[in-house]
Amino acid sequence: MEDSKVAVILEDLRSQFRVFGEGLQTLNEKSDRIDRKLEAHIEENRRQFDQNTLEHRQIAQDLRQNAQEHRLMLQMIKELNEEQNKLKQAK
Repeated sequence: MEDSKVAVILEDLRSQFRVFGEGLQTLNEKSDRIDRKLEAHIEENRRQFDQNTLEHRQIAQDLRQNAQEHRLMLQMIKELNEEQNKLKQAK
């Protein structure tokens, strides 16, 4: 094969590799942007999850406190009823 034909083929291959490399670079840049967006989205989800966890813990604590106060109120009502019955019997 003539040197000039080989040179033309090599130049064509270089050109194709250059175009391929540019396309690959563009693809890598797009992939990096997607990765950054995904990381930001994941971080926001983690932050919301942590916030929700704290809120749920507070709600659970409030429910336990309300249940305890409810039991105390029932006990007080029971004791008041017993006192009323004693007073009625004493009359």
